[in-house]
Parts: sequence; structure tokens; C-alpha cells
Amino acid sequence: MPDGYKDNPIDRITPRLRLQEALDEIFEEEINQTYTRDAVESKLFGIGAEAYTVGSHEFYMGYGITRNKIISLDAGHFHPSEKISDKLSALALFNDEILLHVSRPMR
Repeated sequence: MPDGYKDNPIDRITPRLRLQEALDEIFEEEINQTYTRDAVESKLFGIGAEAYTVGSHEFYMGYGITRNKIISLDAGHFHPSEKISDKLSALALFNDEILLHVSRPMR
């Protein structure tokens, strides 16, 4: 998966189109949900990727909602001023399931 860019790229959509196509190919074969649950999780902004992250929270939230995939929210991936409860209550309107990864940030 593409990680991100240290600089501000001119083209921000083409890497996301490639990621979308790759994920569609990965999830092309339906797997019995009794045994396996498909979820997607955004990448964390960090050193070397703070200017632009291809697999951002917004990308994976949109992808998960439109492809009926579980969205994983890692509590340690968000800024300390963000409230994960806001994200949970918003996603609950559109998804039957949410995967919560409980961790603490290194801040």
C-alpha cells in the first residue's frame, strides 16, 4: 500500500485511484463472513508522511462505506483533540459493524 509523501504532491487523486483499484482486486473474491470479516483501517500520519497520506482516514471511510467493509478505528491514530466518540456515532449511521482498535497514542 502506498504510504505517503513528505512533500505536497500535485496529483493527489491518481495514487488513491490505484489504491482503490488494488483494494477492489483484493476483495474481488467473496469470503464466507461466518469465518472472516473484511475491515479497512486508515494509515497514521507520521514522520515521512505528514504532508499527504494516500490511505487517509477519509479515503478508507469512503471506501469502507461504499464497499460494505467494516471500518477499523484505531484510537491511537487520531489527534489528541479529536474525539473517537464522534467518529463512532457518525459511522454507526452507515455501517452495521465497526472495529474498534483500542490503543493509546505516543503523545
